[in-house]
Amino acid sequence: MARIFKITSAVILIVSIYSAAAFTEDYMQVQAAIDISTVVSDGRYTLSQIADIARKNDIRIIIPADGFLNRWEYGLWPFRNIIKKVMTTNSVSLFGIRRYLNLVRAAQRKNMDMIFLNAVEAGPFYYWEGSPFGTSFSIKNWHKHLLVIGLDNAKDYRGLPMIGNGLSLAKPFGIMSLLFFLAMAGILSIGLLFVKMGSFAQQAVYERRFGLLLRHWKYIGILLVVSSLGLLVNNFPYCRFEYDQYHGDLGASPYQKMIDYVNSRGGATFWEHPEAKNVEKLGNVSIETDEHADYLLSTYGYTGYAIFYEGYDRIGAPERIWDAALKDYCLGIRPLPVWAIGAMDFEKAGNLEQCMTNLRTVFLLSHFTKADALNALKEGRMYVSREKEAANFVLDAFTVKDPSTGIEKIMGQELTVAGKPHITIAGHFSNKSSKNVKITIIRGGEIMRVMDATAPFSIGFDDDDNVKAAKSYYRLEIRAEGLLSVTNPIFVKRK
Repeated sequence: MARIFKITSAVILIVSIYSAAAFTEDYMQVQAAIDISTVVSDGRYTLSQIADIARKNDIRIIIPADGFLNRWEYGLWPFRNIIKKVMTTNSVSLFGIRRYLNLVRAAQRKNMDMIFLNAVEAGPFYYWEGSPFGTSFSIKNWHKHLLVIGLDNAKDYRGLPMIGNGLSLAKPFGIMSLLFFLAMAGILSIGLLFVKMGSFAQQAVYERRFGLLLRHWKYIGILLVVSSLGLLVNNFPYCRFEYDQYHGDLGASPYQKMIDYVNSRGGATFWEHPEAKNVEKLGNVSIETDEHADYLLSTYGYTGYAIFYEGYDRIGAPERIWDAALKDYCLGIRPLPVWAIGAMDFEKAGNLEQCMTNLRTVFLLSHFTKADALNALKEGRMYVSREKEAANFVLDAFTVKDPSTGIEKIMGQELTVAGKPHITIAGHFSNKSSKNVKITIIRGGEIMRVMDATAPFSIGFDDDDNVKAAKSYYRLEIRAEGLLSVTNPIFVKRK
């Protein structure tokens, strides 16, 4: 009975919170906090503490993103798996994958008025440059991260294709592996034979000339035994890997492999801080990651990227990389569109409550469920706001309608039109602020119109220029004092 009362109370609370924040009559607006590390990896707070802070700030979707595998290693050739240095810090893998998933499930059961989505921060690839014995020794691409969201099965995490994650990059046992094993076993057998012959020679001291020769064979045999045994142990379980950290930069291919893998498991992938450059020093090792905004054009099938904080200048601003990717989708070059989210990338430094106030991703949900929240991520049903007014800004409407049919679509959806599309934009500030706003409308990758308004505002107009391309899109950039808000696109297709 108590559980029934608890469920009913949660439903009433959800309805009361979102009844006044509807986005058209079919969707409720639900605010989300994305990419917060917990104490499981590099964070300051437990998941329960994060939930309490989020609730106080009217956030009802939490997507934590602990580091999945914070481990790098360098081994000396040819015994890289025996003679090596390993550096490991807290991570989901170290904590235990099942244990971590159970932690998220427990948080969901405890906070029934909220939605928790499983997520990890994953770095599929890194490589070494220089020599550990020289003055220049660095680890590259350590901070090229993907947010992996929505995987619920521990087996799927164990298979994430990344360096150091068990046998996730292992190729099937094949002829080359068999030949290597047989060769090492043969050398070991020869070495043992030489050692045996050398031992016999020590007993046959009366054959000085012959025995001296055999004693040399013994030393050769010991060398063969030690080296072959070392290589057998070093290369166990005798499988080849698709790539490792010792053969230079592989470009975007390891990240594409991760994207494809997560897609095959029903998850979502987002490029995290693609415009950020990271350089730091750990002892004699330099940790260097260049900004990698261009990877958004050289990889395909990923769900989206973090437009804030480190994804706006080269990517998210009008007529830049994001628009290039969206145009590729419209032309059929890309299989999927690219969506924008806001990623806090919060660990220990700073004030979490302030960070939640200054960055919001707002989901448009048809049902307050975990499944629909994940679908909203995959379908682009969200907009992102940052700066001090982010928590107060509400986009009441952004729709495109075909006047001839009356069919209307929202962000992430596609509308087929015969005539002039009708665009509706409305918004306000929940603190009743009457701020001046500048609305930039981007159509097909180009700035179509810039409009000034005062909040609360409601604008409707026909696109007289019409959509010339077979497929195009509209998206918004909204600015005000203390606000930068960006929507995901609405696609328009000509009949």
